[in-house]
Amino acid sequence: MFNTNFEAIYHEHRHLVFNLCLHYLQNQQDAEEAAQDVFVKIHAKMGDFEGKSSLKTWVYRIAVNHCLDVLRTRKRKHRLAFITNFQEKRKLLKSMRVALFAAIFTVPFFAGGQNFILQIQPVFSGKKFVLEKPIALANADSLTISTLKFYLGNFEFWKNGQVVFSEKTYRLLDLEDEKSLSLRFKIPDLSTFQKLTNLEQPFDSLAFDLGTDSLTNVSGAMGGDLDPTRGMFWTWQSGYINLKIEGFSSKCLARNGFFEFHLGGFAAPFQTVRQVKIKNVGRFFKPCNARLDFDLAPFFEKIDWVKKPGILSPCAEAAAFSGVLAKSFSVHVE
Repeated sequence: MFNTNFEAIYHEHRHLVFNLCLHYLQNQQDAEEAAQDVFVKIHAKMGDFEGKSSLKTWVYRIAVNHCLDVLRTRKRKHRLAFITNFQEKRKLLKSMRVALFAAIFTVPFFAGGQNFILQIQPVFSGKKFVLEKPIALANADSLTISTLKFYLGNFEFWKNGQVVFSEKTYRLLDLEDEKSLSLRFKIPDLSTFQKLTNLEQPFDSLAFDLGTDSLTNVSGAMGGDLDPTRGMFWTWQSGYINLKIEGFSSKCLARNGFFEFHLGGFAAPFQTVRQVKIKNVGRFFKPCNARLDFDLAPFFEKIDWVKKPGILSPCAEAAAFSGVLAKSFSVHVE
Protein backbone atom coordinates (compact mmCIF):
# COMPACT_ATOMS: atom_id res chain seq x y z
CA MET A 1 0.00 0.00 0.00
CA PHE A 2 1.11 3.51 -0.75
CA ASN A 3 1.38 6.17 1.88
CA THR A 4 -1.89 8.10 2.19
CA ASN A 5 0.15 11.30 2.39
CA PHE A 6 0.81 10.91 -1.30
CA GLU A 7 -2.92 10.82 -2.01
CA ALA A 8 -3.30 14.11 -0.13
CA ILE A 9 -0.42 15.66 -2.07
CA TYR A 10 -1.94 14.47 -5.33
CA HIS A 11 -5.42 15.82 -4.63
CA GLU A 12 -4.12 19.16 -3.39
CA HIS A 13 -1.62 19.84 -6.18
CA ARG A 14 -2.78 17.99 -9.30
CA HIS A 15 -4.28 21.09 -10.95
CA LEU A 16 -1.22 23.21 -10.16
CA VAL A 17 1.07 20.57 -11.67
CA PHE A 18 -1.05 20.08 -14.78
CA ASN A 19 -1.36 23.83 -15.46
CA LEU A 20 2.41 24.27 -15.02
CA CYS A 21 3.09 21.46 -17.48
CA LEU A 22 0.60 22.92 -19.96
CA HIS A 23 2.20 26.36 -19.63
CA TYR A 24 5.70 25.05 -20.35
CA LEU A 25 4.89 22.37 -22.96
CA GLN A 26 1.97 24.06 -24.77
CA ASN A 27 0.38 20.71 -25.60
CA GLN A 28 -2.36 19.05 -23.60
CA GLN A 29 -1.33 15.44 -24.31
CA ASP A 30 2.30 16.16 -23.42
CA ALA A 31 1.15 18.05 -20.31
CA GLU A 32 -1.02 15.16 -19.13
CA GLU A 33 1.85 12.71 -19.55
CA ALA A 34 4.34 15.06 -17.92
CA ALA A 35 2.01 15.67 -14.97
CA GLN A 36 1.82 11.95 -14.33
CA ASP A 37 5.62 11.67 -14.52
CA VAL A 38 5.93 14.52 -12.02
CA PHE A 39 3.80 12.65 -9.49
CA VAL A 40 5.84 9.51 -10.04
CA LYS A 41 8.92 11.55 -9.12
CA ILE A 42 7.13 13.14 -6.16
CA HIS A 43 6.21 9.68 -4.85
CA ALA A 44 9.80 8.50 -5.24
CA LYS A 45 11.22 11.62 -3.53
CA MET A 46 8.78 11.87 -0.61
CA GLY A 47 11.46 10.66 1.80
CA ASP A 48 13.73 13.52 0.66
CA PHE A 49 11.32 16.30 1.67
CA GLU A 50 12.82 17.98 4.74
CA GLY A 51 10.31 20.78 5.21
CA LYS A 52 12.84 23.56 4.55
CA SER A 53 10.34 25.08 2.12
CA SER A 54 6.58 24.78 1.81
CA LEU A 55 5.19 21.60 0.28
CA LYS A 56 3.73 23.64 -2.58
CA THR A 57 7.15 25.13 -3.37
CA TRP A 58 8.72 21.67 -3.30
CA VAL A 59 6.09 20.27 -5.70
CA TYR A 60 6.39 23.36 -7.90
CA ARG A 61 10.17 22.95 -8.17
CA ILE A 62 9.90 19.27 -9.16
CA ALA A 63 7.27 20.08 -11.79
CA VAL A 64 9.25 22.96 -13.32
CA ASN A 65 12.49 20.96 -13.40
CA HIS A 66 10.73 18.06 -15.09
CA CYS A 67 9.22 20.36 -17.72
CA LEU A 68 12.62 21.88 -18.42
CA ASP A 69 14.04 18.36 -18.82
CA VAL A 70 11.29 17.56 -21.31
CA LEU A 71 12.02 20.74 -23.29
CA ARG A 72 15.74 19.95 -23.35
CA THR A 73 14.94 16.43 -24.50
CA ARG A 74 12.88 17.79 -27.36
CA LYS A 75 15.87 19.76 -28.61
CA ARG A 76 18.24 16.81 -28.49
CA LYS A 77 16.05 13.91 -29.56
CA HIS A 78 17.20 14.11 -33.20
CA ARG A 79 20.30 12.24 -32.08
CA LEU A 80 19.68 8.56 -32.76
CA ALA A 81 21.52 7.23 -29.73
CA PHE A 82 19.65 9.54 -27.40
CA ILE A 83 16.33 8.69 -29.00
CA THR A 84 16.82 5.03 -28.18
CA ASN A 85 17.64 5.84 -24.56
CA PHE A 86 14.76 8.33 -24.36
CA GLN A 87 12.25 5.78 -25.62
CA GLU A 88 13.44 3.18 -23.14
CA LYS A 89 13.22 5.70 -20.29
CA ARG A 90 9.77 6.77 -21.45
CA LYS A 91 8.55 3.17 -21.47
CA LEU A 92 9.90 2.68 -17.96
CA LEU A 93 8.22 5.84 -16.67
CA LYS A 94 4.98 4.86 -18.36
CA SER A 95 4.95 1.44 -16.72
CA MET A 96 5.76 3.03 -13.34
CA ARG A 97 2.96 5.59 -13.50
CA VAL A 98 0.43 3.03 -14.77
CA ALA A 99 1.22 0.79 -11.80
CA LEU A 100 1.23 3.69 -9.36
CA PHE A 101 -2.06 5.25 -10.41
CA ALA A 102 -3.78 1.91 -10.85
CA ALA A 103 -2.88 1.02 -7.27
CA ILE A 104 -4.20 4.30 -5.90
CA PHE A 105 -7.08 5.55 -7.98
CA THR A 106 -8.06 2.97 -10.67
CA VAL A 107 -8.46 5.91 -13.08
CA PRO A 108 -5.77 7.91 -14.98
CA PHE A 109 -4.72 11.45 -14.12
CA PHE A 110 -6.86 12.74 -16.99
CA ALA A 111 -8.96 10.39 -19.07
CA GLY A 112 -8.92 11.95 -22.51
CA GLY A 113 -11.08 15.04 -22.35
CA GLN A 114 -14.17 16.53 -23.89
CA ASN A 115 -15.05 19.56 -25.92
CA PHE A 116 -16.91 22.29 -24.08
CA ILE A 117 -18.47 25.10 -26.11
CA LEU A 118 -19.06 28.49 -24.51
CA GLN A 119 -21.44 30.56 -26.61
CA ILE A 120 -21.22 34.35 -26.19
CA GLN A 121 -24.40 36.06 -27.39
CA PRO A 122 -24.47 39.87 -27.67
CA VAL A 123 -27.94 41.20 -26.78
CA PHE A 124 -29.64 44.52 -26.20
CA SER A 125 -31.95 44.62 -23.16
CA GLY A 126 -31.97 40.84 -23.19
CA LYS A 127 -32.87 40.49 -26.87
CA LYS A 128 -30.66 39.41 -29.77
CA PHE A 129 -29.96 42.07 -32.36
CA VAL A 130 -28.61 42.05 -35.89
CA LEU A 131 -25.86 44.25 -37.32
CA GLU A 132 -27.11 47.09 -39.54
CA LYS A 133 -30.70 46.58 -38.33
CA PRO A 134 -32.24 49.44 -36.27
CA ILE A 135 -32.99 48.76 -32.61
CA ALA A 136 -36.16 50.50 -31.42
CA LEU A 137 -35.69 52.54 -28.26
CA ALA A 138 -37.99 54.59 -26.05
CA ASN A 139 -39.06 58.11 -27.07
CA ALA A 140 -38.84 57.20 -30.76
CA ASP A 141 -35.03 57.12 -30.59
CA SER A 142 -33.21 54.68 -32.84
CA LEU A 143 -29.89 52.86 -32.66
CA THR A 144 -28.09 50.80 -35.28
CA ILE A 145 -24.95 48.82 -34.49
CA SER A 146 -22.77 48.17 -37.54
CA THR A 147 -19.59 46.81 -35.88
CA LEU A 148 -18.99 44.86 -32.68
CA LYS A 149 -15.64 43.25 -31.95
CA PHE A 150 -14.03 42.45 -28.60
CA TYR A 151 -11.30 40.33 -27.01
CA LEU A 152 -11.85 37.69 -24.34
CA GLY A 153 -8.97 35.76 -22.79
CA ASN A 154 -7.29 34.20 -19.74
CA PHE A 155 -10.16 31.78 -19.18
CA GLU A 156 -10.40 29.99 -15.83
CA PHE A 157 -12.91 27.31 -14.85
CA TRP A 158 -13.40 26.95 -11.08
CA LYS A 159 -14.84 24.32 -8.75
CA ASN A 160 -15.13 24.73 -4.99
CA GLY A 161 -12.72 27.65 -4.98
CA GLN A 162 -10.03 25.96 -7.09
CA VAL A 163 -9.08 26.33 -10.74
CA VAL A 164 -9.75 23.02 -12.49
CA PHE A 165 -8.88 24.20 -16.01
CA SER A 166 -7.40 27.33 -17.56
CA GLU A 167 -6.48 28.65 -21.00
CA LYS A 168 -4.32 31.74 -21.43
CA THR A 169 -5.02 32.51 -25.09
CA TYR A 170 -7.04 35.47 -26.40
CA ARG A 171 -10.04 35.11 -28.68
CA LEU A 172 -11.38 37.86 -30.96
CA LEU A 173 -15.17 37.78 -31.10
CA ASP A 174 -16.76 39.49 -34.08
CA LEU A 175 -20.55 39.68 -34.40
CA GLU A 176 -20.10 39.70 -38.18
CA ASP A 177 -18.58 36.22 -37.88
CA GLU A 178 -20.99 34.11 -35.81
CA LYS A 179 -18.51 31.23 -35.61
CA SER A 180 -16.20 33.44 -33.57
CA LEU A 181 -18.87 33.66 -30.85
CA SER A 182 -18.60 29.92 -30.14
CA LEU A 183 -15.54 29.31 -27.94
CA ARG A 184 -14.39 25.71 -27.84
CA PHE A 185 -12.36 24.34 -24.95
CA LYS A 186 -10.83 20.91 -24.31
CA ILE A 187 -11.54 20.25 -20.64
CA PRO A 188 -10.75 17.16 -18.56
CA ASP A 189 -13.23 14.33 -18.97
CA LEU A 190 -16.33 14.80 -16.78
CA SER A 191 -16.53 11.17 -15.72
CA THR A 192 -12.92 11.31 -14.49
CA PHE A 193 -13.66 14.31 -12.29
CA GLN A 194 -16.74 12.57 -10.92
CA LYS A 195 -14.65 9.55 -9.93
CA LEU A 196 -11.79 11.58 -8.46
CA THR A 197 -13.77 14.21 -6.57
CA ASN A 198 -17.40 13.07 -6.59
CA LEU A 199 -18.40 16.26 -8.42
CA GLU A 200 -21.66 16.54 -10.33
CA GLN A 201 -20.26 19.19 -12.67
CA PRO A 202 -16.66 19.85 -13.76
CA PHE A 203 -16.92 23.48 -12.62
CA ASP A 204 -19.28 25.85 -10.82
CA SER A 205 -17.81 29.23 -11.78
CA LEU A 206 -15.70 30.77 -14.51
CA ALA A 207 -13.61 33.88 -15.00
CA PHE A 208 -12.09 35.57 -18.03
CA ASP A 209 -10.69 38.92 -19.12
CA LEU A 210 -12.55 41.40 -21.25
CA GLY A 211 -9.61 42.88 -23.14
CA THR A 212 -5.90 42.17 -23.33
CA ASP A 213 -3.45 42.48 -20.45
CA SER A 214 -0.39 44.75 -20.32
CA LEU A 215 2.06 41.92 -21.06
CA THR A 216 0.28 41.12 -24.32
CA ASN A 217 0.31 44.79 -25.30
CA VAL A 218 4.08 45.17 -24.89
CA SER A 219 5.09 41.81 -26.39
CA GLY A 220 5.37 43.01 -29.99
CA ALA A 221 3.53 41.88 -33.11
CA MET A 222 1.55 38.67 -32.71
CA GLY A 223 -0.35 36.36 -35.00
CA GLY A 224 -3.77 34.76 -35.00
CA ASP A 225 -6.55 36.76 -33.37
CA LEU A 226 -3.94 39.25 -32.09
CA ASP A 227 -2.58 40.02 -35.55
CA PRO A 228 -2.64 43.82 -36.11
CA THR A 229 -4.28 43.23 -39.49
CA ARG A 230 -7.46 42.24 -37.65
CA GLY A 231 -8.09 45.96 -37.13
CA MET A 232 -7.86 45.87 -33.33
CA PHE A 233 -4.44 47.46 -32.81
CA TRP A 234 -3.70 51.16 -32.41
CA THR A 235 0.03 51.76 -32.08
CA TRP A 236 2.94 50.33 -30.09
CA GLN A 237 2.36 53.10 -27.54
CA SER A 238 -1.40 52.61 -27.16
CA GLY A 239 -1.63 48.85 -27.73
CA TYR A 240 -4.75 46.87 -28.53
CA ILE A 241 -8.36 47.96 -28.84
CA ASN A 242 -10.16 45.73 -26.38
CA LEU A 243 -13.64 46.46 -27.68
CA LYS A 244 -14.81 48.22 -30.82
CA ILE A 245 -18.43 49.24 -31.33
CA GLU A 246 -19.59 51.48 -34.16
CA GLY A 247 -22.94 52.47 -35.61
CA PHE A 248 -25.57 55.18 -35.85
CA SER A 249 -27.76 56.83 -33.23
CA SER A 250 -30.46 59.46 -33.51
CA LYS A 251 -28.98 60.96 -30.31
CA CYS A 252 -25.44 61.27 -31.64
CA LEU A 253 -24.50 64.83 -32.68
CA ALA A 254 -21.69 63.70 -34.98
CA ARG A 255 -22.11 63.78 -38.73
CA ASN A 256 -24.97 61.51 -39.86
CA GLY A 257 -25.27 60.33 -36.27
CA PHE A 258 -22.24 58.04 -36.70
CA PHE A 259 -20.52 56.96 -33.49
CA GLU A 260 -17.24 55.12 -32.79
CA PHE A 261 -16.24 53.71 -29.41
CA HIS A 262 -12.80 52.07 -29.44
CA LEU A 263 -12.04 51.08 -25.86
CA GLY A 264 -8.46 50.21 -25.00
CA GLY A 265 -5.40 51.24 -23.05
CA PHE A 266 -3.02 49.17 -20.93
CA ALA A 267 -0.98 51.79 -19.06
CA ALA A 268 -2.02 53.44 -15.79
CA PRO A 269 -4.25 55.28 -15.16
CA PHE A 270 -6.22 54.22 -18.23
CA GLN A 271 -6.03 50.44 -17.97
CA THR A 272 -9.17 48.99 -19.53
CA VAL A 273 -8.77 45.21 -19.22
CA ARG A 274 -11.38 43.89 -16.78
CA GLN A 275 -11.89 40.46 -15.28
CA VAL A 276 -15.37 39.01 -15.61
CA LYS A 277 -16.49 36.52 -12.95
CA ILE A 278 -19.55 34.34 -13.40
CA LYS A 279 -20.44 32.46 -10.20
CA ASN A 280 -22.80 29.60 -9.38
CA VAL A 281 -23.26 28.56 -12.98
CA GLY A 282 -23.16 24.78 -12.57
CA ARG A 283 -26.91 24.29 -12.37
CA PHE A 284 -27.45 26.24 -15.60
CA PHE A 285 -24.62 24.79 -17.70
CA LYS A 286 -25.11 21.64 -19.69
CA PRO A 287 -22.23 19.10 -19.70
CA CYS A 288 -20.98 20.14 -23.15
CA ASN A 289 -22.16 23.71 -23.78
CA ALA A 290 -23.35 26.93 -22.19
CA ARG A 291 -24.37 30.42 -23.22
CA LEU A 292 -23.49 33.79 -21.75
CA ASP A 293 -25.41 36.89 -22.78
CA PHE A 294 -23.45 40.11 -23.28
CA ASP A 295 -25.94 42.96 -22.86
CA LEU A 296 -24.93 46.28 -24.43
CA ALA A 297 -27.90 48.28 -23.13
CA PRO A 298 -26.16 49.39 -19.87
CA PHE A 299 -23.22 50.68 -21.94
CA PHE A 300 -25.42 52.86 -24.15
CA GLU A 301 -27.35 54.13 -21.11
CA LYS A 302 -24.08 55.58 -19.75
CA ILE A 303 -23.17 57.50 -22.90
CA ASP A 304 -23.38 61.28 -22.77
CA TRP A 305 -24.01 61.98 -26.44
CA VAL A 306 -23.31 65.70 -25.98
CA LYS A 307 -20.03 65.53 -24.04
CA LYS A 308 -18.56 62.24 -25.32
CA PRO A 309 -20.19 60.88 -28.51
CA GLY A 310 -17.16 58.70 -29.24
CA ILE A 311 -13.79 57.40 -27.98
CA LEU A 312 -10.75 56.71 -30.16
CA SER A 313 -7.86 56.65 -27.65
CA PRO A 314 -7.10 55.60 -24.04
CA CYS A 315 -8.86 57.84 -21.53
CA ALA A 316 -10.68 57.83 -18.20
CA GLU A 317 -14.05 57.40 -19.91
CA ALA A 318 -12.79 54.28 -21.71
CA ALA A 319 -11.74 52.76 -18.39
CA ALA A 320 -15.13 53.57 -16.86
CA PHE A 321 -17.06 52.10 -19.81
CA SER A 322 -14.94 48.94 -19.61
CA GLY A 323 -16.08 48.47 -16.03
CA VAL A 324 -19.72 48.76 -17.10
CA LEU A 325 -19.27 46.23 -19.91
CA ALA A 326 -17.50 43.72 -17.65
CA LYS A 327 -20.64 43.62 -15.49
CA SER A 328 -22.88 43.02 -18.51
CA PHE A 329 -22.21 39.28 -18.90
CA SER A 330 -24.77 36.88 -17.46
CA VAL A 331 -25.78 33.24 -17.73
CA HIS A 332 -28.52 32.67 -20.27
CA VAL A 333 -31.44 30.80 -18.74
CA GLU A 334 -33.97 29.20 -21.07
